[in-house]
Amino acid sequence: MDKFESIQLRNLDIDTAQWKRFRSFNIYPEDNLSFIYYLTIGYIQTLSISRQCFDSIMGSLLERIAFFSGISYDYPHSIKIWLGPLFETIDDRLCQNAFLTEDLLPRIVCNYFVKQGVCSLHKLTSFIRETEKIEEFSSDLLDRVRNLRHAAYSLKEIDFSKLKKDIFFPALDDLPVQLEKWLNRHFKSKRNVAILMIRNGWTINESLTLEEIAEQNNISRERVRQICARLNSTIEDKKFWNELKFLWTVITPYIDEHYILHAVTISQMLQDHFHWSQNIHAEGWFNLIRLNTVFNNYAIDRDNMFITSFQFHDCCVKCGWMINQFERIISSSQDVLFDSLVHLLRKNCQKSCQFGFQPIWNADLVRFLLLKDEYQKKYRVDNRTVYTIEGWKVFHGSLRASVEFILKLKGIPLHFNDIFSLLKTLRDDSFEMTPEQVHAAATRAANVLLWGRGTFLHKSSVPFPYHLIRKVEKWLKIELAKGAPFISIYGFFKEFSDECKRENITNETALYSCLKISADPDFVYPRIPYVYLKSKFEERIPILVHLENYLLEAGGTITRKEISSYATKTLHVKSSNLGLLIDSIPHMVKVDRGKLSHKDYVQVFPAALEPVISFIRTNLATRKSISVKKVFKDKIVSCKAAGVRNDTQLFYIIKEYYGNLFVLKHYPYIWKITDKDDAAYSIRAAIVDYIKNKQSMVPYQEIEQEFVQKKGCSPQIVHSISNHPSIRKYLPSCLIHEATLGLTDSIIDDVIVMARDHYFRCQEQHQFFARVEDLIENNELPDLNEGFYWTENLVADIITDKGDIRLLGNCKNAYVTIPNEYEINNMEDLVEKILIAEFQGAANYDVFSERMHDLGIVQKSLTSSMLGEGKKVVIENQEIILKKLLKHAHRT
Repeated sequence: MDKFESIQLRNLDIDTAQWKRFRSFNIYPEDNLSFIYYLTIGYIQTLSISRQCFDSIMGSLLERIAFFSGISYDYPHSIKIWLGPLFETIDDRLCQNAFLTEDLLPRIVCNYFVKQGVCSLHKLTSFIRETEKIEEFSSDLLDRVRNLRHAAYSLKEIDFSKLKKDIFFPALDDLPVQLEKWLNRHFKSKRNVAILMIRNGWTINESLTLEEIAEQNNISRERVRQICARLNSTIEDKKFWNELKFLWTVITPYIDEHYILHAVTISQMLQDHFHWSQNIHAEGWFNLIRLNTVFNNYAIDRDNMFITSFQFHDCCVKCGWMINQFERIISSSQDVLFDSLVHLLRKNCQKSCQFGFQPIWNADLVRFLLLKDEYQKKYRVDNRTVYTIEGWKVFHGSLRASVEFILKLKGIPLHFNDIFSLLKTLRDDSFEMTPEQVHAAATRAANVLLWGRGTFLHKSSVPFPYHLIRKVEKWLKIELAKGAPFISIYGFFKEFSDECKRENITNETALYSCLKISADPDFVYPRIPYVYLKSKFEERIPILVHLENYLLEAGGTITRKEISSYATKTLHVKSSNLGLLIDSIPHMVKVDRGKLSHKDYVQVFPAALEPVISFIRTNLATRKSISVKKVFKDKIVSCKAAGVRNDTQLFYIIKEYYGNLFVLKHYPYIWKITDKDDAAYSIRAAIVDYIKNKQSMVPYQEIEQEFVQKKGCSPQIVHSISNHPSIRKYLPSCLIHEATLGLTDSIIDDVIVMARDHYFRCQEQHQFFARVEDLIENNELPDLNEGFYWTENLVADIITDKGDIRLLGNCKNAYVTIPNEYEINNMEDLVEKILIAEFQGAANYDVFSERMHDLGIVQKSLTSSMLGEGKKVVIENQEIILKKLLKHAHRT
């Protein structure tokens, strides 16, 4: 047969006038004679040549074959005679995945069987045994073609009983190696071959961009493009691709059998077929097929990497009845497996097709169909399953969407642990999920409402009694108009509890959620349990910060009963939470039993407490705790020198200024720090790092949200962070790290010196106090980092570091140095001086309060608590008067 294959087609007796037609079908005189075997006589006949030309080709071909092979031909009258017994001894296991190719049968034979849905030897054995089909096949073939005896003779010579697996599964190198060898045979530059392999995705790795390849090879992007374009145009010649014929003889019948396939499917099929240990990616396969002229008759979807057979009848995907079936099957469930969907579609198609087509449905056809715009809006797919949009949200969407769907589906309130249990049975990523994440997702879901402690309900399932909600809103407006900055939900739930329970609103949280749904424009609901008037709302004020501000506005000592009454009657805070809430107020100091004050109004000198702190440390070296009563009793002289008047005040002063050295949870015991307590200090360190890393000012609200809401830290730890040496108050509710501002010890010392000098200048001008705002306006303060400026809160925070400068009044603006020539040590001393200098010792209370406000000392009005014990000045009958004048008036 070597001689046979060396003869060219030009040696056949073909009329030269016919070569023009043959060339249009890519058949050339220089092709060798064996090419006829691959074209098949059936293919030649379809070229619409004349019967005389066809007979001439056949006669010349048979003469050549007979001359070289020495075989005489006796034409059979039926293919059944030589084709039937041929497969009687085939071992089905050996040819289960072996495809019919032109290496075994002429193309016309292969094409005929493919049209009948027979594309593998396994199917062919069953088909051949059906006598009726054989007769139909052979009659059709013999009528159309004078069968080429050589094909029949070749088939008869195959001993299928001795067939080995290697015939259909040849032991070949892995495909990347074969492709590299193939290209190296045709191109001298190994570098160019490597570039083309990488660019086309013909290695075991994914293809790289032009920029990435250029960087690897130290050449320009344009040079890479030129190399790839030149080599790709060269290999488009069909002679190159004949060397990879073993691939096409497997791929083409596989595509013809399934009609439409994705490059991923083809890649996996060929890896299984040839048993490659390494394969190229789907993109590489797509490029192989795209560049190959063998697939010119196939439709190639470049965007989505689908290859469609020329035999594909698209009327199937346009069939209205089948499309309805397709949509019905998917929509009947939230998800359906591809295999199940394909099986149902094929079954329905086979029963109901009006055109009599064989079922063409497969997983890739379903994927191809789902690429349509109208389906992308309805469905989603993964590797195995088709989902509706709602189903996708449950199985693969965001956790929030899954939570929303489950709550909507159930229609009842569910605890987040119950939602978590349901999600574990539905989502593939449930092993990475925690109940806390489910709680966070439910909290942030747009259509989910908090309906109780850890319980959530979908908006569509919320009972909404409009008449009751309107009554609650009306009551809220009246209460907030009285001057409260916000009101707690506990107050108005208590007011309307019976009506709420009749409407299945069983708790405060559920009522709060109903009010949020109502969305009255007069209210703001930033976070449960508080409601604000929109006209007065600027930002959410944490309750502890607000109570601290209440202490500051008081300007001195107030009773616990006063602040309790304010919290319960004005803010409507839940009374059961009140004790813990008051004890957690930042910078609150208990000056005596039942009396509270802000640290700014407690006249103590923390630096003078060093002997006391040393005493506590010595005692805790040998024991776990010590009573503050014992400390005060043993160190009473040092305590009095520091301005501490009793053991209660001492406890809170140590907690405020030395809280990082000891554990002070409950009066009267001071405890040694243990490993268990290190967590609280690590939390403080984490908060400090958080503020530092933000590199900007951070609101209390943000810190509370990050560490209290998300991480469950104590609010007291969060709000006491302003006592940390490196944290500064920048605005009333904002903190900032010293490193962000560029504050150094030298800058801090300079600011303190400037504040002292400024006060001395004020004294020279017979002013009793200096103001922080004047210090800033003088523009003498050192520069901060770019983008930051000095604020009154920041300057006030810094100048009190050393303890020799004291702020007076709740504006934190007026200050004096201690000591000073006017002997002003507290607010009462300052009021006395102003009252004598400007009002001869007595004044109308409202007039004097307005004057104190204008001087920048008080925010609103002067209160009795600001005057402390009232030894020098008293407020009586709407007058403020020196106590000595009042005594004189009484005597008179």
